[in-house]
Parts: sequence; C-alpha cells; structure tokens
Amino acid sequence: MKGWAVAGAVATLVASVVVRPPALAAQMSVHASLAARYNSTLVHDSIVMPLDVRPAIGPALALSADLPLSGPWQLELLADLSTSPLERHDQDGSTATITRLWTLGLG
Repeated sequence: MKGWAVAGAVATLVASVVVRPPALAAQMSVHASLAARYNSTLVHDSIVMPLDVRPAIGPALALSADLPLSGPWQLELLADLSTSPLERHDQDGSTATITRLWTLGLG
C-alpha cells in the first residue's frame, strides 16, 4: 500500500505541474455607454413625389467586456442596441412615422 500512496502523490504532483491553467494577465474590464444615434437617409424616392425615409435620432446603448490575453492580444465582446422611429419626410417638410426601427449589433 505504501508504494501506491507514493505513486499517487507523484502522479498528482506531475499532473498539477503539467496541467496547470494559464495565469491571467489582468482582470476583465466592463464598459457601458448611452448615446444618441443619428442615421442618414435609407431610401430616397421620387416616382410621384420626392420623399426620404430615415430613422429619427434615438437612444443607443452599448455594453462591452475586455479580457487581456497573452502578449499584445485582447478578447473583446460587444453588444450595441438602438431604437428610433422610422419616418417618412416629404418634400413639403411634413413627416409621418412609419414604424419603430430596432438594431442590434454583436461583435
């Protein structure tokens, strides 16, 4: 039994040295931002009367997490969510809301 105990201790020591998890370079950092987003015209049409379709200015929320890796490398996860009314702009200056536009960006 004594030989099995020594062999087990040696195997445990070897496994702890060989299968050791890598040390982290630094802690993970988390960022959040809230902003106003403006988009350009999505559609311009002039078959009967000139009109533009574009989103109004709306809120945008971005969340990101950064994890430093070895060397100059870094892992970044990003989620960006924004919403605004999608509006029709006529040549006479009038506007009409068509629907609500939601966008989600992942990276």
